[in-house]
Amino acid sequence: MTRPSKVLENKAPPPPNAVPYGGGGTPTVPYTSFAMGTGTATQAGMGFSNDAGGGNFGARFSWYVEAVQRRVSSNWIQATVDPGIQFAPRVVVTFDVLKDGTITNVQVTKSSGNASVDTSAVRAVRDSTPLGRLPAEYSGSKVGVEFWFDYKR
Repeated sequence: MTRPSKVLENKAPPPPNAVPYGGGGTPTVPYTSFAMGTGTATQAGMGFSNDAGGGNFGARFSWYVEAVQRRVSSNWIQATVDPGIQFAPRVVVTFDVLKDGTITNVQVTKSSGNASVDTSAVRAVRDSTPLGRLPAEYSGSKVGVEFWFDYKR
């Protein structure tokens, strides 16, 4: 004879700031700008545009936006920038993310004026492919991304 299985539950009450499952929303920090590293003024950020996917991609899929930020920022190896460069204006790189997470059409749309910084930013994006698949709830075939890099040593 077998005994019925027990349901394992956490009897501790949730903390007062807990968000019920599925009740989350957009993150409390803006997803369009984030700091990289500690004690540094180097910054990066991004924005999304979509084709026929409908709605504001960044607001609807903030978890995906955060994953892209983490991936690209972890691949931005600033040591590849010319060591004589202390500061560079913002570099803006655009690219598309296909449904399967492949990054295509990588372009510098606003140069910093320094080839070393621009190349480093493009390398960070290219080294990030493939990303995770676009969310299943997203009906478009791709999403456009604008990613910017602010470089300061």
